[in-house]
Formats: sequence, C-alpha cells, structure tokens
Amino acid sequence: MRGIGTVINRDVVNLARRMDQKFEFTQMIRARGMQPNSDDLRVSRHTADADAAQALNISLDTPVYYICRRVLADNTPVLFSTDIVPCSLFGTTRTDGIDFTRPIFNILDEACGIQVSSTITHLRAAMGDPAVRHALALQHDQALLELSETCYSRLCRPVLRCRTFYTDFF
Repeated sequence: MRGIGTVINRDVVNLARRMDQKFEFTQMIRARGMQPNSDDLRVSRHTADADAAQALNISLDTPVYYICRRVLADNTPVLFSTDIVPCSLFGTTRTDGIDFTRPIFNILDEACGIQVSSTITHLRAAMGDPAVRHALALQHDQALLELSETCYSRLCRPVLRCRTFYTDFF
C-alpha cells in the first residue's frame, strides 16, 4: 500500500512558539476525579463570521454549524465553548441524530471521517461577554482563560474553529 507521503502544515511550521501537548477538556475533568457533562447545549446553522472564515479558509457566506455549550465538572460550571464547523464537512450525513454533547473530535471522526491531527491555539486572559460570565456563574472580578483554536485534518486542512473560555478550575 502506498501512502500519501510527507505532509507539512506550513501554518504550524511558521509559529514562533509552540506547546505540543493537547488534552481534550473532558479528559482533564476526569483526571480530577469528576464527571464531565454538558448542559445549555445549542446547535445552530449560520454563515461564518469573519474570524471563523479567516481561520477555516472559507468565505463569509459559507454555512457553518455553531455548537455552543457550557461544560460542568460534576455540577460546577468550568468552561463555555463554541465550536464552529463548516456544514459541508458532514456531506449527506444528517446532523439531527448526532449527540453534540460528545467531544467534537469524536463527532468529526465518526460523522465526517476526519481526524484532527494538529491545532494552533492562541490564548489570552479575558473577561468574557456578559452571557458567558452569567453561564459560568463568575464573580465580578474573576478572569477567564480564552483559547481560540484552529484544528487541522491530517492533510493540513482547517476543519474546526473553537473558542473556549476556561474558569480557574483548570
């Protein structure tokens, strides 16, 4: 069997600084002896915003799914995430039967046949907008860690844009 050869993700190669470990947040919650679960799940179809269009290398009028959810560790709110996925990745797969409370990486693999192999993450301290702050039950002076991530397939194609606000639980 012949492979596809060496694949180089130029976006990753051109980074000035790298952290080469990534853990899915459900794993981090379980590692603390707690059970991860999602509530306040919203899946909607829109066109890509400017940030998602640029990150995913798609046009602004491209249909995308926004998957927004609050994640709890047992009963404690610990993060709020928005995953943005181009609708075209699902092809003819019906999305109404997909359990979007599951990790997005599993969904992409099982529903789209896409494995995420690399991620570029930009992180910063943030206050979050009022809706996120309310969803996470934050104190008025409590900051969040915001991760803006672009996830790539094995063929170096951007397939997922994630914006996640983490509390100090992590």
